[in-house]
Amino acid sequence: MLKKFILAAGVVFSLLSMAGCHSAAWHQERAVARAREYLLEHSRELTQMQIDFIRFNDPILLKSEIYSGAEAGGTTVGLGSELNQICVAWQVPDIPELLIVYGTSDSKMAHWYPERIIRKNFITHKQEFMAAVKTARNYAIANLLKQLTPVQLNRIRFTSPAVCQTNFSTSLDPQLKLTEEELETSFKKQTDGLQMSLVWPCENGTVLVFCGYAQTGFNGWEVNFAGKISQEELAAHTLKKLRDPADIQKPVNEQERDNFPVQPPVEAPDEDENKEEEEEVKEETAEENKVRKDPAEEKEEAKEEVR
Repeated sequence: MLKKFILAAGVVFSLLSMAGCHSAAWHQERAVARAREYLLEHSRELTQMQIDFIRFNDPILLKSEIYSGAEAGGTTVGLGSELNQICVAWQVPDIPELLIVYGTSDSKMAHWYPERIIRKNFITHKQEFMAAVKTARNYAIANLLKQLTPVQLNRIRFTSPAVCQTNFSTSLDPQLKLTEEELETSFKKQTDGLQMSLVWPCENGTVLVFCGYAQTGFNGWEVNFAGKISQEELAAHTLKKLRDPADIQKPVNEQERDNFPVQPPVEAPDEDENKEEEEEVKEETAEENKVRKDPAEEKEEAKEEVR
């Protein structure tokens, strides 16, 4: 009797252990099923073909850690959270945005449940431009923190700037740290490149300008100077306004990429000037032909002189 009881207890314990040892794929499939059901229930505007696409196609999983770590004193400190924000997304035909079902869970998605639906269009910016914006933001945090209000700083950190081609007076060595070779490089960069400024709006008719030089597009762009100026001063030094902040939210197409030239375009020669030059050349040639004599006439004149 005791043996039967021990055997039964072992079987029950084994079954309970097996029930609790599901794989990550099993939890993921259950979470995707919840996301699919939640999306279809709250998206009544979908057509039948779009509904079938969501039912019978695998989604894209987007994952990001929550409180992954924070920098303190130059070292990264973990905050001890195992939560992840995991999004189950479908790129449905005829819908420009990505349909995203948002939820939080551990990495296995064991306790993942849908919380809300997000429609988002992921915009691919030009990498050089985004690197320039990041450079300007880091410069503002490192050098202008005491001069900016929290509103101005957050505007720089979380909004897109306008882009202008400008002609401000700049210094070859604004921080007085360059060697002779680096000064030559800086001079060549300012001579060969274009001066590009990132502009954020400010209060009382002023703007925050971050000015630097770039080669192709924003490749190699660095801040030469930055500060708050009036809109009138910006307008006086603006050669060309390339993009508004609202346009920054749109994808960069090939035509807009051409708005960042390496050098100003060379103007084509005027046709009237070409015609005038051709006529002058013809007149000079005709006068030379008039001055020149026929070889036969020159021989006869030489004979008469001998006689």
